[in-house]
Amino acid sequence: MDAGIDIPSRISPSWWDEDHPSTRKAAVAGASASAVPGTTVDRVACAGRVRWPAVAAACAVACVAWAVVPYRAIIPPQIEADYCYQLIAADRCYKGLGLTSLQPVAPNQPWEWQYEWGFLTQWPIGYPLLICCVRVLSGCSTLAAAQWLAVAACGLAVVGWFAFVRRMLPSGPASVLVSTAAALTSLEAGSMLNPSTDTLLAGSLPFVLLAVLAAMERGRAGAADSTHDGTLSGAGDRDMVDRTAAWRFTWCGLLAGGLFWLRYASLFVPAGVGAYVAWMAWRRRGVRRIDVAVFALGAFVPIAALILVNHAFAAGGSLQSGLNLGSSVRWAFSPRLVASAWWVLTDLGYYDYRPQVHVVLAAAPMALVGGGVLVRPVRRAAVAAMRSAGSGLGLAVLLSLLALLVCSTALFGDKYDYVGLERYYLPVRPIYVALLAAPALFLRRRLLSMAVCAVAIMAASWTMRHDWHRTWVRWAAADRATAPSGAWAQAFEPGAGELLARLQERLGDDVILFSNFHDYLAVELGVAAYPLPPDRSTAQRWIGGIAAARNRPVEQCRALFVIDGDNRWRDYYLPSPVDVVERLGLTPICDGATAVQGRLWEFAPAPYADTG
Repeated sequence: MDAGIDIPSRISPSWWDEDHPSTRKAAVAGASASAVPGTTVDRVACAGRVRWPAVAAACAVACVAWAVVPYRAIIPPQIEADYCYQLIAADRCYKGLGLTSLQPVAPNQPWEWQYEWGFLTQWPIGYPLLICCVRVLSGCSTLAAAQWLAVAACGLAVVGWFAFVRRMLPSGPASVLVSTAAALTSLEAGSMLNPSTDTLLAGSLPFVLLAVLAAMERGRAGAADSTHDGTLSGAGDRDMVDRTAAWRFTWCGLLAGGLFWLRYASLFVPAGVGAYVAWMAWRRRGVRRIDVAVFALGAFVPIAALILVNHAFAAGGSLQSGLNLGSSVRWAFSPRLVASAWWVLTDLGYYDYRPQVHVVLAAAPMALVGGGVLVRPVRRAAVAAMRSAGSGLGLAVLLSLLALLVCSTALFGDKYDYVGLERYYLPVRPIYVALLAAPALFLRRRLLSMAVCAVAIMAASWTMRHDWHRTWVRWAAADRATAPSGAWAQAFEPGAGELLARLQERLGDDVILFSNFHDYLAVELGVAAYPLPPDRSTAQRWIGGIAAARNRPVEQCRALFVIDGDNRWRDYYLPSPVDVVERLGLTPICDGATAVQGRLWEFAPAPYADTG
């Protein structure tokens, strides 16, 4: 064994133990007796079992800390388009109207009116249900409930990832600093402010992984306790151990599959964990085939349940459209997708004004592989790092996410470039940071550990002081306009509040709203709104369908168009507002209010007699 390499003694038994429990005891005892720091194997333990009461207390403290951040109360949150539909579903569920929302619109995808309100399938219903539950318990608004969930998720993410990364590293102050820096990479500046299922996933994932590690370690420990000198003390004891282990893996599967109710993209979690557990069973490292089977069954149940619920209540369409995966399927894989995914994953944001920092972070794993081939101590350190608790599990989950994003883009890339969306990588970035730092810590060189400490301090400081604090200060100083819901008024400014008030006065069952920001209007007004039709004949067809859905004669309906003169961030796929007005022959509505002028139009003179 190379001098100075730290191979932990309290690692996941599935990696370190031989099949016979006494083998591990003898190996550890012999190594401990002969260990001389700096000259032979110095076995410094990784963090032991998770102390769940301490973790719960830390989560409570972290949640309170996030809740009292001064900027949280003065910065209006940003609602992204995807979350408009989910907040609408949560609001309607709270009012007893079911988990229904508008028919979603995606950039550069064909859209035809099908229904006014339909069961939400394009996004999982778990998030709207959570928001509704918070509203019931607290009596707050839908947006406030979403923000409280974000605060709780931030607290869980910081504590959970710290605890999990500690299981991947040897004990010592350097690993504490690395774990802190790694945990912070799972969040963004807006995580505590904005509605987001990414934050919920970042807060939930580490606890699922910790539960899996606990199931593996306790199952192995239970088997060892019921064995003496290789002989079972009793069939009943072994049966009890087997049943207990099976139940633990079942619950782990339910937790991993249950994330599907928050994010469809969370499929990478049961896939990665399942692959790791199956590998451990194949290698006979403390996991039995029955454990793999019950984990797979546990993960399958919530996933299948949600798919069946969607199928039963969906307003129509295929499974692909119901899961918001666009309208076409093709296989367009290329190495560029893998390179793009890796580039986005490794963009940790550190010193982003210096591009060479990102290059180093992206190339570091390749350098480690090369060093492992050429330099024996580096190879030994890398092997020791992979034997630490959680490293194999974390690597499997990380690779599973990369595979999911690459395959999704290859199959459904006509809808969106999934590998290029940074927020998909946030839940696994702590794993990447830990895997990057682990070999250096296992080398057990004092100067190298000091260098790792310095880098970790710089990374954590950059995240908190630059990425978060400066961004919060800038947002607070920007004095963002606030919509009636309390959200950032991103459209129809200046005068969004006045415009919405005027629209509220005109609303009725006879009014049909169209807009280039229809989803934001629906959130603020609580009524159905629709995207801009491409031409008069399409507008006529949609209006007729909407009137029929409302059981009203089409002649009694008025089509109002609320058009922001600037398409803003949607300019790349929406037609020019001027072209829309000319193409549809819209007539302006003037009531003397400045906020209404040039923004409120009517489909005139008699659209219901006009066939286009």
